[in-house]
Amino acid sequence: MEATEQALRDLPSVDSLLGSPALEGLVGKYGRTQVVEAVRTALNEARVHICAGREYPPIVEVVQDQIEQLLKPSFCRVINATGVVIHTNLGRAPLSDTALERLNAVATSYTNLEFDLCEGVRGSRQNHVSQHLCA
Repeated sequence: MEATEQALRDLPSVDSLLGSPALEGLVGKYGRTQVVEAVRTALNEARVHICAGREYPPIVEVVQDQIEQLLKPSFCRVINATGVVIHTNLGRAPLSDTALERLNAVATSYTNLEFDLCEGVRGSRQNHVSQHLCA
């Protein structure tokens, strides 16, 4: 039997990888669907490397790296040196500390976004700003 064929046969199954302690922890933290997809992707990449005669890192490490990269925040702080104060490509204008505090207070619970508390019926989200805009 050729070494390449043996190396392909030696690759672990998806189920055996999911049963490893390292990946069981990832499944518990991020959910089975994402981890299974990362395992399948890693196994496919391993097959490509094996067929090309190249070394490939351990599958579990590759899966852990893929999950970390997938969940890594993509936003980062930048300096607006464009000369445009409200730049739409840079997230528009930064929020003040007061606005952030208020946003945090209402964004961490349910709100009356589209509910008229006085009437007890569905309302409009514009009701919260219409008076300020008209003024």
